[in-house]
Amino acid sequence: MRPALSWRERARSRLAAVMLGLAAALPAADTGAMTVVREGTTLFATGLVADDDFVRFKTAFAEGGLQRVVFVNSPGGDLWTGLQVGRLIRDAGLETRVSGYCHSACSIMFLGGRDRRFATGFPPRATMIGLHGPHNRITRSVSTEAAPQIYAFYRMQMGERFHSGIINQALYDLKDAAGMLRVRDTGRNPVEDQVPWFCPAGTTPLAQCERHVGHDAYTLGLVTERETQALELPPAMRANFSFYGVRPNQAITSLQDSAPSSLAGYGCEGASLCAVMALPEWRQWRELEPHRAFAIGVGRRGYGGVHRADDPWSAAARALYLCNHARNNPKLCRLVAVDDHLVPDLQAQAQQRTRAVLQALPAPDAQALQEERDESGGAPVSTLRTGDAGGLTPRALEGVTRWDTATLAQALAGPQPPLLVDVGGIVDAMLPGAVHFLRGGLALADAAADKAFDERFRRMLEAAGALPGRPLVFYGDHSWNWWAVNAALRARAAGHAQVGWYRGGLAAWVKAGLPVVPKSPSAVLHVGPVVDR
Repeated sequence: MRPALSWRERARSRLAAVMLGLAAALPAADTGAMTVVREGTTLFATGLVADDDFVRFKTAFAEGGLQRVVFVNSPGGDLWTGLQVGRLIRDAGLETRVSGYCHSACSIMFLGGRDRRFATGFPPRATMIGLHGPHNRITRSVSTEAAPQIYAFYRMQMGERFHSGIINQALYDLKDAAGMLRVRDTGRNPVEDQVPWFCPAGTTPLAQCERHVGHDAYTLGLVTERETQALELPPAMRANFSFYGVRPNQAITSLQDSAPSSLAGYGCEGASLCAVMALPEWRQWRELEPHRAFAIGVGRRGYGGVHRADDPWSAAARALYLCNHARNNPKLCRLVAVDDHLVPDLQAQAQQRTRAVLQALPAPDAQALQEERDESGGAPVSTLRTGDAGGLTPRALEGVTRWDTATLAQALAGPQPPLLVDVGGIVDAMLPGAVHFLRGGLALADAAADKAFDERFRRMLEAAGALPGRPLVFYGDHSWNWWAVNAALRARAAGHAQVGWYRGGLAAWVKAGLPVVPKSPSAVLHVGPVVDR
């Protein structure tokens, strides 16, 4: 049996792309290539598209006997590979299917199919195709030089239903690399959920995205049939929810009737009125449609519950958000249940591990510290960055103290550690003693939306224990991400006098040989269309 990896080993593996200087902006980024599995006449492909995937597909096609290619949850990736594989599929006359999401370069490969359809395997609202123009995969800056090639391929494959205005919008009207035209499954969604919508940037509020009413994936020529095909995915590619790398550990349906009562009591801390209100809601919540999630307050009574989310992850984020930002009751929260399962108390695990780690924190690797000090950077900045968060960060921030690994390690092991706030992505590890604010480093282009975000940010800092005399230190996944820059500058603008920025982030900490702990968010700062209440 293969031995289980430690948290440090898992973090090293997950951050391999960071160590190579690659941008790790995608959730739980897969850094190698697509996973390709053949079953009979069907080829299944999932994950990030890499430049060497062309050889992988070409070899598979050369074996003969294939009928279709099924793309399962791919965020896209290398454009050249997408175009070349799309042409291979077209020339071979194969069918293509989408199960889950197929974005960017994946959509180009999918469009190569002569018979194109959506397929089962994931919820209807989470099954979609995403189209957008090209961008630099390192800096993630928008670049339209290769857009004509994509346009020509789309036009050829979509045929008479090709809509030049909508496709031009998807290719040329982007404000950042996360902007996209999305089109959902036509066979299982109601008509209103089939309408394509275009968001020019990843941070564009859903209400401001343009909906192309009267169109769907079929009328645009993306699919050749409206019906969704039922198929069985390989076991490794089936929907299997995990929360920061940890799978739910107990089925709610197996619990005794007393369990919901104990959960409600825990979330309400013995307050009778809260418990009376929470218990019926918990029981009702158990009967609601998936995907659903339930979160409770940490150190303060209250809860948040949602249902009918697009996927388990979205349900988890929204439940935490509602728990965090309940009117007149801002607080840190933890997730307790998703769909039909309870979620382990990762925050308690992190606290337990933190105590053990800080008692014997090793000295950072000297060479790694020197490389951190010598790393290049841009000019100092004093303003937040909206849109794409990737790219070279400055060497210094105006009014903010830059921390390095050695200084932070010493402070965390000391008697009065700083309040350490992780605003990175969803890598399933964090620094010992940190509190994680999911999407806590955003800066929204819309002034009203950013003002509301700023207020949530301030309240969550207060809930986390940001006292006037206590130093605050923000960090992200690595030095090429601006989220920690934004968070530090935002905290400084909020009046906090001792604000620090750990530029190297999780990548520098791991590279220096220092231990990490399990990660889970205590606060979610932004969930798109969900508004503060």
